Formats: sequence, structure tokens, C-alpha cells
Amino acid sequence: MVATTLPVVATPTTTISPVTTTVAPAEPFHSALYQYMVTSLDWRGRSASTAWDGTGSPGNGDPTVDFLYGPNNVQAYAFGGPTTLTLDEFVAAGRAANAVAHSCPVVPDSTASITVGGEPAIIDEVDCGVFAISGTVIHAGRVYAFFTFDQPGLGRRDAGLVQLVAPIDCVRCIAPKN
Repeated sequence: MVATTLPVVATPTTTISPVTTTVAPAEPFHSALYQYMVTSLDWRGRSASTAWDGTGSPGNGDPTVDFLYGPNNVQAYAFGGPTTLTLDEFVAAGRAANAVAHSCPVVPDSTASITVGGEPAIIDEVDCGVFAISGTVIHAGRVYAFFTFDQPGLGRRDAGLVQLVAPIDCVRCIAPKN
């Protein structure tokens, strides 16, 4: 018996690269748990998997936070729920919770008052080791809190403010279903 070496035939391999396309959603993002809608079709979202219990200061990785993403991969986050607090009381409590949970100063670097859907809202800018912006509005006994922070490839203050205000500006708060 003679050992025979068979020739090795190289077979071409084909690498298929995934094709990434951006398709605008057919309808606005509606938060399944927090009852708000981002009306701009430029923004998409993923609803939180569990409802916020009204305590602490949820961060971007928490299951209680809606994930919003917009043009050029900008990101913002949102949570909310029923409240009996005034806007000022809720924001003050949120600042204290952020100080504990995220080492943010209780006094923000900058604060502004705006309106969202005709309701007063407060925007805070703060340095927690990263530049962060939060926006809070209360409508029909429900608080809606939005936040964002420095993200790679984006400028600090102006890009962050645009990131956050864009989804807030087009939010329509929807009364909860009873």
C-alpha cells in the first residue's frame, strides 16, 4: 500500500458583511411603562423592562430606564411615574438622589426653565465626572425625567443640550390609562 498525498485545493471564501441601513420608524416611540410619546420620527426607543419604583436615581444601564436614540447615534434616557410633588420638589429630590447614586454635586453647574407641551420643565447641567444634562417635566400628576451625558464623538455642552432637548421638545405626555 502506497501512501498518496492528495493535493490541497484552496477554495475561495466569501465574507459577507452585514449591511447597515437606517430606516425611520413607521410611528413615534411610545413608552410602554411611562406613558409618553416622542413624536419625532427621527428618534427611536426601547422601553424599560421594569417600572421605576420612585426611589433612587436610575442610570442609563438600569432596567427602569427607556433608551432613546436619535440622529447620528445620539442617546438619551427617560423614566417616570406618578408623583404628588411639585416640579421644584421633585427636581430637588432628584439632585439629592444623583449626589448619592452618581457622585454628582447637589447644586448643578447651570439650570434653565423651559416648557414642554405647555408645562414648565427644568433643565440641569452638571459635571458628575462626565458632563450630564437632565430635564424634568410634570404633567397630569406624572413626572417625566430625561437625561443624557458625554458620548464619544460628540462635543460637550452644545451637543449634549441638543441631544436632550430634541426628544424632550417633541414629547407628548399621554394621560395614563385607568
